[in-house]
Amino acid sequence: MLPQPLKSSTARYSRIVALVGILAATLAVTIYFTVGSNTPAEGAGSSAPPTQAFTPTPTSASGLYRDTNEGFSITLPPGWVGTRNEKPRVLTAYDSQSSPTVIYDIWVFRTSTVEDAADWLAGELTDYADDISTFQGQALAAAPGTTASQVVADYTSSGGSPYREVWNAFGRGTQMVLVRATMIRSTYNSVSPTLNTSFQSFTWETPAPFGASQSDSLFLSAGTIRTIDPALWRGSADGIVGALFGGLVKLNRDLEVEPEIAASWDVDESGTVYTFHIHPQAKFHDGRAITAADVKYSWERAADPELESATVRTYLGDIVGVQEVVDGEATSISGLEVVDPLTLKVTIDSPKSYFIQKLTYPTAYIVDKNAVEAGGDDWTQAPNGSGRYKLKVWEENDILILERVENHHLGTPKIKNIVYRLLAGIPMSMYEAGEIDIVGVSGSSIEKALDPENPLNADLVEGVGMCTSYVYFNQDIPPFDDIDVRRAFIMALDFDRYIDVTLKGHSNRASSILPPGMPGYTPGLFSVEYDPVAARELFEQTNFFKSGAAEEPILSYSSSSAFLWMWQQNLGVEFISVGLPESEDFLKRRDDNEFSFGVTGWCADYPDPQNFLEILLASDSDENNSGYSNSAVDALLEQAASEPDTETRLDLYTQAEQLVLDDWILVPYSHSLAYELVKPYVKNYEITPIGVQLYHELEIQR
Repeated sequence: MLPQPLKSSTARYSRIVALVGILAATLAVTIYFTVGSNTPAEGAGSSAPPTQAFTPTPTSASGLYRDTNEGFSITLPPGWVGTRNEKPRVLTAYDSQSSPTVIYDIWVFRTSTVEDAADWLAGELTDYADDISTFQGQALAAAPGTTASQVVADYTSSGGSPYREVWNAFGRGTQMVLVRATMIRSTYNSVSPTLNTSFQSFTWETPAPFGASQSDSLFLSAGTIRTIDPALWRGSADGIVGALFGGLVKLNRDLEVEPEIAASWDVDESGTVYTFHIHPQAKFHDGRAITAADVKYSWERAADPELESATVRTYLGDIVGVQEVVDGEATSISGLEVVDPLTLKVTIDSPKSYFIQKLTYPTAYIVDKNAVEAGGDDWTQAPNGSGRYKLKVWEENDILILERVENHHLGTPKIKNIVYRLLAGIPMSMYEAGEIDIVGVSGSSIEKALDPENPLNADLVEGVGMCTSYVYFNQDIPPFDDIDVRRAFIMALDFDRYIDVTLKGHSNRASSILPPGMPGYTPGLFSVEYDPVAARELFEQTNFFKSGAAEEPILSYSSSSAFLWMWQQNLGVEFISVGLPESEDFLKRRDDNEFSFGVTGWCADYPDPQNFLEILLASDSDENNSGYSNSAVDALLEQAASEPDTETRLDLYTQAEQLVLDDWILVPYSHSLAYELVKPYVKNYEITPIGVQLYHELEIQR
C-alpha cells in the first residue's frame, strides 16, 4: 500500500535530508537504468554454477528509465538523480538543484481486475489523508488498450506545511504504474512544466523481464514459493522443481516410467535389487557429470533427520536402510551401493512393482553436493540443478525465471525461458489481459470458459485428474472416536448439492477412494444418502450427545464453510474456527494428527493404488492424518504391496478399501475435473491425469 502523508514538516524534512544523503552516497549523476537486464547466465558446460546476481548498470545520462520487467519507460527531468528500489516503489528521484526538494517516485502495482486508471486513482486517494483536497483531475493520452489519468491534490501536514502531490496513473491489463511528485505547494508553478513533460513521456513497452522475450518464453503466475528443495517439496513433478531437477526416472504423458538421469536399469529375479546405469552425458548445470555417488548423496541427504523431510519415508522408505538414517541410527543408507561412477545398486525390503514409480517423485531428485554445502541454508538461491531448466532469476514474491539448459542429454527444450510472476494478481484477470499464457480455471470462471459464445472458450482445455476429495475423521480425538458420530456427520452432508452449487457441477460424485483411471478403481464401493432427519436421530443416540459434550463447540481448522454450515443446521453442532495463515504451521499440525476432522483431497503421484490406500491409510504412514489404525487393513496392504499377480493384487486393495469405507473414517465425495485456459500459440500442451513435467515439450508459436 502507499505510505500515508507525513504528519509534520519536521518529519518530511528529515526524510528528504536522509534521502538526499543516501542518493548522494550511492549514485553517480547519471540516471539511466534498464531494470531487468542482467549479465548472461552461465550455460551448461561452464566452469561455475549459474548465479542470479544482478546489478543494473548505468549506461547513459539521457534520463531514460526503462523497466523491462514490467514493460514501460519514462524520461526523468534533466539533471535529476534517482535510485532503484524494491517493489512496489521501484524508483525514487529528486532534483538536486531545487530548494525545497521535489520528490519524484514510481510505484508498480497489480490490480485484482482490469481497472481504469481514473477509478484506481480515486480509490487510492480516498483514504490517503484526512484533509486532502483534490482540485484537478484529467485523463491523459493513452495507447489503445491502456488508460491514463492525472490528479493534483493538496493537503496540509499536522505541522501546518502545505503540500501538493501530482499523481499520474497508467493502466494496462492488471498492471498499474503510479508516477508521483511531492513538493511544497509554492514550488508547483515553477516545476510543473518540467514534471508534465516527464509524465507525458511515459510509454508502455513489451515486457521482457531479464531478457525473457514473449517470442520464446512461457509466462505463468504463482503464489509464494516456500521452497524449491526437492527433499522438502510437497507438490507434484509438473512445476518448478520438476524443471530444475531430475530423477533417475520420470513419468511421461502416458504415465509410463521412462529414463531421465538413468539411461537404463535392471531388476534381479528376486525383484528386490535394482541396478541403475547413469546416462554418461547426464550433467549438472555447471557441466559436472552426474554420478552414482550424487544419487546416493541426494537420497541420504533427504533421509537426514536434521533436514526433516516430510516425504522421504513415503517415497524412499522401501529402500533398505532408509528408516535407520531417518531414525538417526545410521548416516548412510545400507541398501545403496555405488558399483562404479555410472552404476548404482538399490536394494528394497521386498519385491514391489510400484517402487520404480516412486522414484519419479521429487524426493528422489538429484542435487549437487557442492552447491548444497557451499550455499548452506540458502543453497537453492543458486542450486546448480540436474533438470532441463536452470534458475536464472528468483526475486522473492516478485519473479522467478527458469532458463533452458542447452545441449541437455535428453535434448534442448524448445521454450527458452519460463517466467513466473509471483503474487502478481488474480491469475484469471492476468490471463484475460494477456499477461500469462496458461491458467487453471475454477468457480464461476468455468461457466464463462464453457460458454461457446465467450472468446475464452476457444482456449479451453479439459481433462480428468486422478484426484479424490474427501472428509476424514481422526478416530483418536473425540467425538470422532465413535463410528456413529462419524456416520451422523456424513449423513448430514448434502454432497450432491455441494457439487452442484459450490463446485458448479464440475466434479463427479465419488463412490470410492480410488479415482477413475487408477488401476483397481471400483465404483460403487460406498454410498450414502443425504438424510438430515436420520442423521440427527443417530447423533442424539450417541454418548457424545447424551453426555452434554455436544453443547461445547468443536475446533475446526477446515476452510469448508459449506460443510460446517450443514453440520450446524442439521446436527446443531457449533464450531470454533482456527485460522492458520502460515502453510508450514498448518502442515505441521496436520502431520502431527492434531485435527479432529478435515475436508481435503489427494491427487495421484503415480498410477498405482498403493499411492492412495497405503499412503493415506496404513497405520505407520506419514500421510495418515486421521490416526487411522486397522490391523486387517494393514495386513491387506502389506500383502498387496508384494503380490506379483496383478489381478490378485488389485483385489487385495479393493478389500482394504472396502474395510476403510465401512469404518466411515475417510469418506470420498468427489473426483475432480480439470479445466485450463491455454493461449493458442502455446503448442503441445495437454492436461494429464497426473501432474508430469511437460515444459520441455512445449513450443511458443506466436
